[in-house]
Amino acid sequence: MNWKRIVPLTIAVFLLGRYFLGNSGFTEEGRVLQVIAQTAEAVEEKDREKLADVLSENYSDRTGLDKTSMLDLAQRYFNSRNRIEIIRLGSDVEFPNENQAVGKIRYQVIGSIDGALYRGFRDSSSTGERLFYSLAREEGEWKIVSIDPERGTWR
Repeated sequence: MNWKRIVPLTIAVFLLGRYFLGNSGFTEEGRVLQVIAQTAEAVEEKDREKLADVLSENYSDRTGLDKTSMLDLAQRYFNSRNRIEIIRLGSDVEFPNENQAVGKIRYQVIGSIDGALYRGFRDSSSTGERLFYSLAREEGEWKIVSIDPERGTWR
C-alpha cells in the first residue's frame, strides 16, 4: 500500500464528509424541515402509515383534531381519485427550547381535484397558503404536535 496517497485521501474524504453533513440538512432546523417534507410526501403518496409516523401521539390542533381524527380526515382524501402535489415556497423555524420547534411554511398545492386542474388550497395566488406547525422532540425524534392552517379549518 502507498501510505503517502492513502493518508491525504482519507483526510480529504473526512473533510468532505464533515462539509456535506454540516450542509445537507443534519442541523436541527434541517431535521425539522425533513419531518415537514415527509408529511408532504405522505399526503402526495396517500400513505397513512407514513403520515402517522410523523404525527405525535399528543397531536392536537386548533380545529379540534387529534391524531386519529387527522388521520381519518387524511384517509378521506387518500380514498379519493384526487391527486395533488405540495410545493414548499418558504419556511421559517424557531426553537423556543431544545425540545420544541415552531414555525410556518408557505406552500402551494397543484393537482387534479374531481377531474379538474387545481391550483391552490384556499388561496390560489402565487404567494400560496401558510401553515403554522409545532413539533416536539420525542425519544430523540421530531414529531408534529400541531398543524394549523392560516385561516379556515381542515374540514
